[in-house]
Amino acid sequence: MAGYTDNYQLHQWEPGDDFLRTDFNEDLAKIDAELQKTAQSVPRVAVGTYVGDGTYGSAGASNLTFDFKPTLVLLFCPGDSSRQAVCLPGTNGNAKAFGANNSQVYVTWSGNTVSWYSPDSKQAQFNDTSTTYYYLAV
Repeated sequence: MAGYTDNYQLHQWEPGDDFLRTDFNEDLAKIDAELQKTAQSVPRVAVGTYVGDGTYGSAGASNLTFDFKPTLVLLFCPGDSSRQAVCLPGTNGNAKAFGANNSQVYVTWSGNTVSWYSPDSKQAQFNDTSTTYYYLAV
């Protein structure tokens, strides 16, 4: 008679055992369920760039859309030591623009899209015209 593996109780046939298609289907269903659990527990990361269009303020909010909902998005402005990064938390509210003269950045999430704006300036919003910005989303 077939035994079972220790961890997932998959069939382990002995020579001469009869086995059924349902045994294979049962094992494959267990494997599929475990793979799905593993896929859901692996952190997702997205990196990329966007080019600023020069708008700022609530009417000129910037946004990024991801194929998952990050818990944190970091924006980087390379080459400008006065504005190094802004941290966008995965919740609605305001964020702090690090190195941007303590400017406020207001954040809104809708599904997998994060929108942000600063009432202060396009620089504080990380949206200078034709400037390439980098992002990291986790």
